[in-house]
This record gives sequence, structure tokens and C-alpha cells, in this order.
Amino acid sequence: MKMERRKTKYEKVGFKIEGRLKNENYIDGVFHDTIIMGRLL
Repeated sequence: MKMERRKTKYEKVGFKIEGRLKNENYIDGVFHDTIIMGRLL
């Protein structure tokens, strides 16, 4: 849930999702995606 709030905050200031690494992190027995975001100046 924290990640969704962070993603929303980044999108509000102009960041866009550039990619997603599926099942990149294994934390507490659960796989999580890594979201790659960027912003053009």
C-alpha cells in the first residue's frame, strides 16, 4: 500500500512509469515488482 501512495505522489509532480521489473524483490515470502519512473526536464 505504501508503494501506491508513493507512486501517486511521484506522478503528481510529473514522473511517468518507464518500466516494471516483475517479481524483482522477495520480501517476507512475497514477490514484489520494482517500478522504474523518470521525468523529463
